[in-house]
Amino acid sequence: MAISLSFGILFASVITLVLIPCLYLVVETNHQFVSRIFLLLLLIPTSYLLVFLGLVTLFFANIVAGILVLMGLLISAGRVRTYFTEPEGQV
Repeated sequence: MAISLSFGILFASVITLVLIPCLYLVVETNHQFVSRIFLLLLLIPTSYLLVFLGLVTLFFANIVAGILVLMGLLISAGRVRTYFTEPEGQV
């Protein structure tokens, strides 16, 4: 019991002291990118909620979800492309 308790405390300490601050740093430096992706991920279930309420058809919700997924992929590809390109004038 002491071994499992000590490993649990060690694991929780590493997550609390290392992983969480690193995630905060990543989100803070990429705030616009992360907020756009989360917005798209929030809009997909919203379209299916409209189907549940009977306001739109399932076909329309699937089209909207597909468009939102494509937009997310394009935003991610643009972010990766600009992240790995070198600035003009540098060799």
